[in-house]
Amino acid sequence: MILEAPDQGKRRDAALALVTFAARFGLRARKAVIGFANDTQKEIAMLSDPDARTVRHDPKGESLGEVGGRNTPRFNGAYSIL
Repeated sequence: MILEAPDQGKRRDAALALVTFAARFGLRARKAVIGFANDTQKEIAMLSDPDARTVRHDPKGESLGEVGGRNTPRFNGAYSIL
């Protein structure tokens, strides 16, 4: 797992950046999955070997609800620090 992954947005593709990195260095882990893309540029990503396993973003637990809510998110929502 990669914390603080390359940011995901309109002008950048975190999964593509990780796949390009893996290709450049000949890594077996050559497929990337991005969790929750957000505007804070604090993405979580996973680079894995597709021949060995399949990965996907599958958050568990209660939904955060509205943006700005006070509950801790499950990595598919925004968490406001006031």
